[in-house]
Amino acid sequence: MEVGSFGGLRSESIRKILVPVDGSSCSFEAIEYAINLAAKHNSEICLTFIVPTSVWNYYLMTEDWSPVLVCTMKEMEEEGERLLLSALTSVKEAGTRARAQLDYGHPADKITQIAKEENSDLIVIGRSSRGFIARWLYGSVSDEVVRKAPCPVLVVKERPQKNKHEEGCTT
Repeated sequence: MEVGSFGGLRSESIRKILVPVDGSSCSFEAIEYAINLAAKHNSEICLTFIVPTSVWNYYLMTEDWSPVLVCTMKEMEEEGERLLLSALTSVKEAGTRARAQLDYGHPADKITQIAKEENSDLIVIGRSSRGFIARWLYGSVSDEVVRKAPCPVLVVKERPQKNKHEEGCTT
């Protein structure tokens, strides 16, 4: 890999970074990672929240695998707007150029479509730790984005939780 490159991308070619937001902890970690990359490469961040057109898609995107879903399309839109506003505020407070958009459809398909339309140079996406059965049955949005994306994809995995014993250790 050349000096000044990132996964085959030259540093100066990372102008636009697309970051899908879904409210999960790994989504917020992806935003932080994108902010750091954007600062180093003078990039713009485009945040997006996809309102699934299928209630089942929204149900499976959440980290909480509860047996009951009580959520309307309006509630999903409001949640998306709230998450985008919060993320946009964080990115702009870090001094990075940013914008946000809410869209509708199948999350992975819409993310890859937006990346094409925006001529994104990189997608930074979080990968939540959904249960094995849910991932086996329905797949993962991040996995599907990696397969379909028109540009490199950086998948930010959820950080393992430290237990109390590890936090106090300094050795």
